[in-house]
Amino acid sequence: MDAHHINRLEQACRPLEHLANLGRLYPKAWRQIEKFRASKGRNILPNWPEWCFLPMAGFYAIVSKQADVVRLPPHLLPDVSRLAAIGTWRHTKGIYLFDPDVRNAAMLARVSGEMNYELLYRLPEWCVYIETPDQKWGVMPLHGFFAHAEWEAEKGRATLRLLLDCEGGLFPCPTPLPCADVSDGTVSQTTEADLMQSMSGGGVYDMPPENVTDGMAGGLEPLVSMVYFLCGEYADIRGHGDNTLGNPMQKHVVEDGWYEASFDYAPETVRRWQVGERTGCLT
Repeated sequence: MDAHHINRLEQACRPLEHLANLGRLYPKAWRQIEKFRASKGRNILPNWPEWCFLPMAGFYAIVSKQADVVRLPPHLLPDVSRLAAIGTWRHTKGIYLFDPDVRNAAMLARVSGEMNYELLYRLPEWCVYIETPDQKWGVMPLHGFFAHAEWEAEKGRATLRLLLDCEGGLFPCPTPLPCADVSDGTVSQTTEADLMQSMSGGGVYDMPPENVTDGMAGGLEPLVSMVYFLCGEYADIRGHGDNTLGNPMQKHVVEDGWYEASFDYAPETVRRWQVGERTGCLT
């Protein structure tokens, strides 16, 4: 396959298109994310759980700083969720495609109260993009969705956040998780200046759901089931070439008084993963 053909494939990749659009909308976001990540557990920032890339308060601070406001107006609130999902996905660029039989079985599974929700903290990467060919959310074609776990320090709970990639746009859908026991040093408040300014205005945690999501919450359960399957011990996730599943290692260098983080990013192109390929052959 020649390089020109590869470039055409990447240009047609929806997650990469969303990433490019968001980078143009918030050109300083990547640098600001690095600073927050580099200051994790230092400079009076909390030491949030490893399964959370960056709390939503950090993304709220980035959006509000560009808007030059303390409290975001309602029309900018969805940008916080979009930046959180896509800005997190940027560091791994994993796209997951389920075997059709396995996907159907996973989507038909019911999310019960007895489910071990702690598995959802074991996402293979900080944020994943799961393709959903030929699926719909309501009446809109659903091309796929981003999924990442968020730690809400202010409320002391975890949330599974989905960002649905519909034909009509990107729609944030937070899903509170009933199990939120974290014991790795997370503090109950965020006290760094920018984050405090953001949270004092009402906070990222009070974002109202999009109007378009009203009455469609039932359509989220199959998607949560897919995420749950992806976190399971027998998910059967297979990559190609030298791809290694997982989050990149973090390296620290000192620059201008900051502890700057230099991430081992995945290749500039996306990393594609097949889910349940062998399992599907057995069904």
